[in-house]
Amino acid sequence: TDLTPYLHDAEVFAWCGAAVLLRPAYLADVGLFDERFFLYYEDTDLSWRGRLRGWRYLCVPSSKVKHDHAASAGSGSDLQIFYTERNRLLMLVKCAPARFATRAALRFPLSTLSYAAHGNVRRARVHARAYASFLALVVPALRELGAKRYEKHCADCHGAQGEGVKTAAGAWMYPPLAGNRTVTMDPPANLVRVIVHGETIDDLLRR
Repeated sequence: TDLTPYLHDAEVFAWCGAAVLLRPAYLADVGLFDERFFLYYEDTDLSWRGRLRGWRYLCVPSSKVKHDHAASAGSGSDLQIFYTERNRLLMLVKCAPARFATRAALRFPLSTLSYAAHGNVRRARVHARAYASFLALVVPALRELGAKRYEKHCADCHGAQGEGVKTAAGAWMYPPLAGNRTVTMDPPANLVRVIVHGETIDDLLRR
């Protein structure tokens, strides 16, 4: 591995939770570790979330720290494989471009079948459990992501709950998104897939 770029202070994409100093302002702005990760990728997730909010990270090679990777779970153990595979997908859904995250999520079952086809049944079983656990977490994660995007892009105009905003005369200044079929038009008149209290627009239209 060529470590030449890191002989001097250099900006890096993310930090390792084993050795990092974060400003209180960073945690106040970005938030804390996502406890759903439990083990592995929770630091990369928080790093990526920070970058999406404009924060940058500096590697300082003069600071030396010894970190025994997978010392608790055991390198290559079922426990390590389960959490690294599941959490990698969860992190991508939360932080990566939608197309990239979708491709990774759809390809994962294929890699699981490949392990089974090549006789690595143990790895295939761990992958299957990891994917099932990921699927259980992905819907709440997408709802949270949608709610944050709605709050950022829509709430100021269309109201915190998508109820819309009227003028003093009673006319719509910004129409309601909840139950408004125009948001499902292609191309959308407003953000499609906005989420209001954990429900998508399609959910609301079915009421």
